[in-house]
Amino acid sequence: MLIPHTIASTVGPYGTNRCRPVHIRASGEAAALAATAGAALREARAEARRQLGRAVVRVRAIRCPKKGGCAAGCRQGRTMRMAWGTRRAPAIRRAHLWEVWVREYNVFRMNCHCPD
Repeated sequence: MLIPHTIASTVGPYGTNRCRPVHIRASGEAAALAATAGAALREARAEARRQLGRAVVRVRAIRCPKKGGCAAGCRQGRTMRMAWGTRRAPAIRRAHLWEVWVREYNVFRMNCHCPD
C-alpha cells in the first residue's frame, strides 16, 4: 500500500537564464507499507520509477534561453543523461507492517552554447 503524501516527482533547477551547459536533476520518490520488507520495497520502487518517468518528460521539455548572453542567440545542444541511481531508507517495522522509502533519480546535462 503506497503512502499518498510521500509520492512526488521533482526537477531542479528548472532551466537556466545563461547560455552555458547546466546539470538538471530529475527524481521520483515514494514510500510503501506491506506485510514484508521486500514487498514494500518493490511497491515503492515501482511508484518511484513512475514518478521519475514524469520528471524526465519535464526535463526533456526544458529549452535553452533565447539570448542568455549571446549576440546571435543561444543554441540548444543535446540533453544527455549523465548519472542515475536509487536511494532507499532501511525498512522500518510499523505495528504489523513494514515501511520502505525509495528515491530514483537521474542527472541530465543540457548543453546550451553560443554559436561561433
